[in-house]
Amino acid sequence: MTSPCTDHGSDEKVFRARHLWSAHQTPFNDMRKGMERLRRELPKDGWEIVKDGPDSSTAKSPQLVAESAGREFAVDVRLHRTSKVGNAPDLPEVTAESVCYRAE
Repeated sequence: MTSPCTDHGSDEKVFRARHLWSAHQTPFNDMRKGMERLRRELPKDGWEIVKDGPDSSTAKSPQLVAESAGREFAVDVRLHRTSKVGNAPDLPEVTAESVCYRAE
């Protein structure tokens, strides 16, 4: 999805692309292994890990944030564990985002 970049004033032709996804019925240990692979492999492709630790939620979910070599893209990966209250499933939450760009 695209949305206007609010940090570029009133120019309506400046946008940011954002893609959100998740996967259901993924065992938490498998998600942890996937996050470990991201920690290892993203830097090999020029990505810089800018955050690696618990997010700010009360659950303190594991979070990894990385930026591409040219800073054109960022990815935010969080692993949500089944809550003790309710019946929310284990699931990864991934958001990929571009920098602001001008539509011509």
